[in-house]
Amino acid sequence: MRKLLLGVVAMVALTSAAQAGWSPNGFSAGQCTFYCDGRTNEAGWKLTFSQNYGRDAYKWPSLVTNGWLYGWPWAGDVVVFDSQTGVPYGHVAYAESVNYAGNNEYDIVVTHMNWATGTIVRYVSGYAVRQATLRIYYRNNVLYGKFQGRTKEYKLKGFLGR
Repeated sequence: MRKLLLGVVAMVALTSAAQAGWSPNGFSAGQCTFYCDGRTNEAGWKLTFSQNYGRDAYKWPSLVTNGWLYGWPWAGDVVVFDSQTGVPYGHVAYAESVNYAGNNEYDIVVTHMNWATGTIVRYVSGYAVRQATLRIYYRNNVLYGKFQGRTKEYKLKGFLGR
């Protein structure tokens, strides 16, 4: 019994260490914020926040102190979805690549977590990371995004970049 209990304790400690290592700012594993915090760090951009609480995805533009909010995307940016019906905390996704689609629209290949859109491309701390293409565009000076193959559009706040 002791060996089993010690094994479970060791597994929990290793999982916590792996999660802490992936998300330098300590976001909860499995959340979009956890993944984007770790993915930006993996790409060489360690995000810094003005506070360590209340860091919902849609609030990132006002909380990240070493990034700026842009109106057009670049690879390596964090795509920030606004708070809206069905997505009350917003959402963040990492822009892996950006392609101009014409007519002031862009296709962004994003990776993200905790949103069942796209193909699973890897696992981080046991949670699925999905890759999907997001078409972004402005309508009446408001930024929107729509995932490829989906009809629902989402209001975006913009793109956090360095």
